[in-house]
Amino acid sequence: MRIGVSTASLYPMHTEDALKFLGESDVKLTEIFFNSASELEPPFIKLLKQIRDTYGMKITAVHPFTSIVEPYLLFSEYKRRFNDSMEFYKKYYEAAAVLGAKYVIIHGDFIGGKVSINEYCERYALLSQSAREYGIILTQENVNKYKSADPVFLKSIKSILKDEIKFTFDIKQSVRAGFSPLQLFEAIGEDVVHIHISDHNQRNDCMLPGVGNFDFQKFYNKTKIYKYNGSFIIEVYKNAYETPSQLIKSYRHLNSLLI
Repeated sequence: MRIGVSTASLYPMHTEDALKFLGESDVKLTEIFFNSASELEPPFIKLLKQIRDTYGMKITAVHPFTSIVEPYLLFSEYKRRFNDSMEFYKKYYEAAAVLGAKYVIIHGDFIGGKVSINEYCERYALLSQSAREYGIILTQENVNKYKSADPVFLKSIKSILKDEIKFTFDIKQSVRAGFSPLQLFEAIGEDVVHIHISDHNQRNDCMLPGVGNFDFQKFYNKTKIYKYNGSFIIEVYKNAYETPSQLIKSYRHLNSLLI
């Protein structure tokens, strides 16, 4: 069991400052959420690597800032744009490889996108194969308002892509889409390699772990059934807490609860 915190949880703090803050707070495992194109350039990646090494941290995954426009970049009817965007995504794979991360996460296409499920899978396979050239595993995240929010869609692409696809599972995105996290996890559990953790209650769908009423022990037990041995990364939005110290307190609480 490995617990960590995504730099996304500290947005809009600059990425390097977020990583440094987590290191200073003795968080040893993290995910990097890139927020601009300049952050993918070698000098910036070198800076992140230096911070990582200074605090003895491990970076497990990379999240693209272009996720919100993937329906336009990767899953539109204009194939030349897909080809060009595939080249751009190599920057994420290279950054992940330099930082020692194993996974890159994508959101995919919006609900109602015009690309067929077969075309979706063909493009995912091409992206996945490109990632593997850098030693990186591409993962599909379940995301509200995207096709990947629906467990039926996830099971469908899983049946088509088979071993080609792996998943990042996100609790808050499941809740926002109106699906039970436990039930959605069951749809893809054996192929989940990365997990985003958050809490919730009847009024709020994104809270710090330990603040809401989600049964983390029950969820943890469910992941063990599927032999999950990856990381549990706290990824919340800035309105989930008032001060960064509360984020670190939640991290320590989750560590004490699950380890």
